Amino acid sequence: MSVLQEHVSQNIRQARQRLGLSQQELADRADLSRRMITLIENALGNASLATLDRIAHALNVPFAELIRPPSQTSAHIKPIPIWQGEHPRSRASLLQNAAAHRSVELWEWSLAPGEKYQAEPDPAGMREFLYILQGTMTLELTSGSQTLAAGQSADFPTNQPYAYSNQGTSLLRFIKNVIS
Repeated sequence: MSVLQEHVSQNIRQARQRLGLSQQELADRADLSRRMITLIENALGNASLATLDRIAHALNVPFAELIRPPSQTSAHIKPIPIWQGEHPRSRASLLQNAAAHRSVELWEWSLAPGEKYQAEPDPAGMREFLYILQGTMTLELTSGSQTLAAGQSADFPTNQPYAYSNQGTSLLRFIKNVIS
């Protein structure tokens, strides 16, 4: 069991209980099985980012609320490692988030050469803004692929399957904002 799994477990259980929801009611809202909710709440399940995002929407909390240490406030968030690729240099960390009328998350990502991250569609209304710091990204959308080099940016709705890949020979680093 990882520290992140413990944080997710505690935060989901607390948010669910604050709303007075049973595990089955949360599962129904998130379109997941009750068994998946039980595994996650017991820090036994290794949930995907998409699954955690669905749970966050079902609980009406920002994604960052599920993954941060329970004692950490949003004003003093430390980078939280969320995703690790096959290569040790491929990773994603949530840097900051804010919620006003909409939730905004700031991420730092890196992908080693040959690495790819395939994302599942998000709920309608969500968008991502990318800024390439180093290397070259191939952004795969349902409308086609585009190549982004250092200094370039893109934005797109995430209610579609999409992927980031590093088809180059050097490390890809980029910043991502998610607005939901």
